Amino acid sequence: MSTPPTSEADTSTMSGRPDMSTQSTSSTSPTPSTPPPSVRSNNTVKDLDLERYMGRWYEIAKYDNPWEKDCNHVTADYTLLSDGTVRVINSCYDIAGDLLSRGRGIATVPDPDNTGALIVKFSDSPPGEYNVYWTDYNYAIVGGQYLWILSRYPDIVDRHLVELLEIVADIGYDPDKLIAIHDDVVIHSG
Repeated sequence: MSTPPTSEADTSTMSGRPDMSTQSTSSTSPTPSTPPPSVRSNNTVKDLDLERYMGRWYEIAKYDNPWEKDCNHVTADYTLLSDGTVRVINSCYDIAGDLLSRGRGIATVPDPDNTGALIVKFSDSPPGEYNVYWTDYNYAIVGGQYLWILSRYPDIVDRHLVELLEIVADIGYDPDKLIAIHDDVVIHSG
């Protein structure tokens, strides 16, 4: 798998890769595309450093899902608790920056030999997979039934997004079904 660069100054696109436009376009709501179980279980970061992964993440792109309707900006805050579980706080904001909703949950690591495969439980939903498929601890690709691209930064350089879309395809998800969280980023893979 390729590794997106971490320099925010590099905005060039890679030869042969799709150009990421910054013009707004309307997108249709994709349906989730769940890879077969073998893809999900074999592509997680087996030795995820949970302590390093903790902190604030910004959602850059996502598969359409029922929890984030009307969200223009989403953050996920992760805190490692003393019992080894992870406190999860997902916050959804509207275009003006006002908080619309906040979900609180707990994630567990059922298999200590695969710390990138977590199970998360929010009070209003059944437990779900939270698989970390790829991360350099500045960017992450996570999912289960749905998929998210996360960043430590609220915005992303086009080249980084192009390379992350390539990784999304490599792990068996359809990058064309991703929706950019910001209206000024257009996602297309070719």
